[in-house]
Amino acid sequence: MTENASFSRCLTDVTTAVQRGDITTAKRYAAHLLDQLDDTTHGIVAACVETIERFPQRADVHLRARWKAATSDTAKTVIAAFGTAFAQRDHNPKPTPEPPDRRKWETAPRDLRTEFRPEARRTLTEHDRARLRAQNRSDAQAAAYADRAGIDDQPPPAPVYASGLDYDRAAVHALRGTPCVRCWLERTPADYRTHSDDGLCGECRDKGRPGIPELPAGHTRADAVRARCDFLAATYGNSRALLAQWWKTYATPADRHVITDWAHHHPFTEPPATDQTPTPHTDATDADTGELCTRCDYPRADDAPDTLCDDCREVDQMITNA
Repeated sequence: MTENASFSRCLTDVTTAVQRGDITTAKRYAAHLLDQLDDTTHGIVAACVETIERFPQRADVHLRARWKAATSDTAKTVIAAFGTAFAQRDHNPKPTPEPPDRRKWETAPRDLRTEFRPEARRTLTEHDRARLRAQNRSDAQAAAYADRAGIDDQPPPAPVYASGLDYDRAAVHALRGTPCVRCWLERTPADYRTHSDDGLCGECRDKGRPGIPELPAGHTRADAVRARCDFLAATYGNSRALLAQWWKTYATPADRHVITDWAHHHPFTEPPATDQTPTPHTDATDADTGELCTRCDYPRADDAPDTLCDDCREVDQMITNA
């Protein structure tokens, strides 16, 4: 199509037919218009239609920018025609009111309550309004402090011991290795000597408390287990309970076999045995002038209820309660 006026007139006819509601005539004008277009003009028309469809509210801005960028008079005429048609259309069409549907009425007019009684309405007094305001403030504060920074302020429920589980003991880590034969506390890895284990921790060894006699070089693990069994049987009267605790708690499968074999060949004696070779302590001060413990030869308190020191007494209580 080479005549710009003819294109503008055809596009105006299409726009007028669409606004009038005559879609059939608008389609006939549009078909006649497209038949007269060449490839270049057809591409410009397609681009303008796409712009109006993508930007239905601000298409005039994009069409104006496309008109300024056009290089031919034909392109400018086509774009200007689309811009004029877009400006003339109704952006906010008013919806056609629906005809009244009498079927929506479910109550007869005679049954509608049209009486207005102001005296029947409840009027709030100032006291009622103040009470409602106080209640609203209380509810707002309760809702605000219900979850304080994700922290539950309610105390946790008390543990139930009906199952027989002692939560304090269950939280304690398992013992690594064998405990000290004097204070029965866990020993550090440095206390396990490579050539011979005396069974003492560093504190008891510094205090000079006697431990397991040193074994000859080249001894095996079974020899060390038997030496520990001999020391417990010679030092404590209730060595049966100590060996049972050792076998159950911190003995390896190989150690359990040696402990069982030792207990089978060494019957337990009823009266408690005492340590026959006490080792004198070198860390006793001048203030320790009281009597010595009959078991570890360590100074004991003057008001002690028996002949044992505090550490040995705690060991006896632990063994008795085991």
